[in-house]
Amino acid sequence: MLLSKIMTSFHNYERQWVCQFDRNADIYSFAFLSGARDFEANILYFGGISELPEHIPNMHLTFVCVRDQELPAEYPGAYLSSINLIVLDEHAKQMEILRILTQLFGEAARISSGRSHLIEVLHASQGLQAIIDKAYEILQNPIIVVDNSYRLLAMYRDDTVVEDRADLEEQRALGYMLKSNIDAMNRAHIYEQARARRYPLYNKDPEAKHGWITALVYIHGIEVGQIGVMDSRHPFTHVDFELVDFLCKAVSLELQKSDFYRTNQGLMHSYLLSDLLDNQAHDSSVIEQRMANLGWNLTANLYILLLADSARNFFDGKAQLITQQLHHLMPDSRWVIYHGQIVFLTRFDDSSRLTDNEELSRYLSINGLQAAVSNRFDDIISIRKYYSQAAKAYEFGHRLHPGQPLYFYADYFFYHMGQIVSEQHEIEDFYHPGVVALAAHDRAHGTSFLETLKLYLTYIDQPAVVADKLFIHKNTVFYRISKIREQFCLALDNGDERFKIHMTVKLMELNRT
Repeated sequence: MLLSKIMTSFHNYERQWVCQFDRNADIYSFAFLSGARDFEANILYFGGISELPEHIPNMHLTFVCVRDQELPAEYPGAYLSSINLIVLDEHAKQMEILRILTQLFGEAARISSGRSHLIEVLHASQGLQAIIDKAYEILQNPIIVVDNSYRLLAMYRDDTVVEDRADLEEQRALGYMLKSNIDAMNRAHIYEQARARRYPLYNKDPEAKHGWITALVYIHGIEVGQIGVMDSRHPFTHVDFELVDFLCKAVSLELQKSDFYRTNQGLMHSYLLSDLLDNQAHDSSVIEQRMANLGWNLTANLYILLLADSARNFFDGKAQLITQQLHHLMPDSRWVIYHGQIVFLTRFDDSSRLTDNEELSRYLSINGLQAAVSNRFDDIISIRKYYSQAAKAYEFGHRLHPGQPLYFYADYFFYHMGQIVSEQHEIEDFYHPGVVALAAHDRAHGTSFLETLKLYLTYIDQPAVVADKLFIHKNTVFYRISKIREQFCLALDNGDERFKIHMTVKLMELNRT
């Protein structure tokens, strides 16, 4: 569970983030600060400020404390930046906080258990009805699944007739939703709201006894059906919404069991990679066992390659062709369709085989595709972070250099840093004043000093390359750089100054797009 999500449950109390390592740290459980000796990452330690340890291990830890005394001024010393420390106001009652944490992790356990049971049935390949039977056991409320023509694909099986809802059995016998029910949902704009939310939607007609959760099922971004769950046995909580949302994904995967997924060596390969990307797989021993069962030998020199299609048109046949062809270029890889893009987990012992892969770049260009690549990593549990790197590389690459077929996060990480800084500060505050004056001169006089400076800093000691890219003579490059030095007082022969100048040029480039 994300730390940020946990903290929203304490909205009735004033919260102070004394130090913050990662607001979105994954928290698996909680423990009392009192008496804690062997601390672990990913555990939330709860207690009073008076119970904080005097010496903190050199690791990432999370503490949530009630202000039962003032925090020592220099606490926690050398590791101030490596922990999350949240202090709640003195009015917070520890028993109430304990109740909230217990409820949160209890609900998280129910969600995790429900997902695991659904996955087991999905992997057993017993069909869609078996998945809905298991979902009915978990949710304990009637469930209906229909396709876009309102044809019944699966329905809960129970001899108990829901009071005042004989239409449910009528639909079971007919094999389709009743027109009166469809018309009622259209009048209430249920489908439009569900599409806008992309998350299960609850609605209850004022004259009806029970309400329904409506959730849409997608395959690669295409709507293929809907799931309805009625609150006839017990009212819904947010746990039900989370489980119905996951049920949509399970139904989607069940409907996709075709040659398309078999080309990826079976559904379980796709599902393991999806679990890793979704941060749903945390236990390293379980991951290793699942990898061993599937014959994965992906333990070092790993990369995420995210493949995007400008038409966002990855249908089964097209994706199958692309992945088969790319598998020849990246034989030691696994892939999955994820958020409408093809995501490869691949391995290269020599990074130059990826960064200088002309064949890959040529294939992407010919087929109108673009790809982004993360930094190298060795711990597969960290895959989500590197997927985010690839996504950022694509975001900035597509903005700044839209014509390129291949973007590497190593080339765009600075823009990512700038974006993070700009969320809390005016990015212009970090500009070098000399570069600001130079840019103003360009705008006023139509000169190209800024572009010349950018290329000069990029291709150090290569004036011929700079001249070639600007379509000017090499001597003109020397003349412009001389003017830049003198007129704008830019010390290009000083390393620190050159770094500040180059940083400003890049931040300006980011800010212009």
